[in-house]
Amino acid sequence: MEFFSGNTFGATVFPSYGAFNLSYAMIYLPGSGIMTAYTDPQTSQLNDQFATALAMYLWAWFILTVIFTVAAMRSFWILFLDLVFLDLVLILLACGYM
Repeated sequence: MEFFSGNTFGATVFPSYGAFNLSYAMIYLPGSGIMTAYTDPQTSQLNDQFATALAMYLWAWFILTVIFTVAAMRSFWILFLDLVFLDLVLILLACGYM
């Protein structure tokens, strides 16, 4: 609906974070096998590569969010604030997995 009303920025940002939420949830779903690939078969514990891979994933989304934040500086201030706080959340999550 945003695209047809001429708001291409909103039509880009909001589906992007919908895809982020779906892909982040897919990591933790048992049926996807992603966490199983990073599990040690002998101890059934996640290895360190899982944390590194997840940190890299979150850093990539942080970089994209910074680009969106810079683009939103000329937009509504509440959207800009939302993206600033999302930048903060993503960088803290990524640092937590490092």
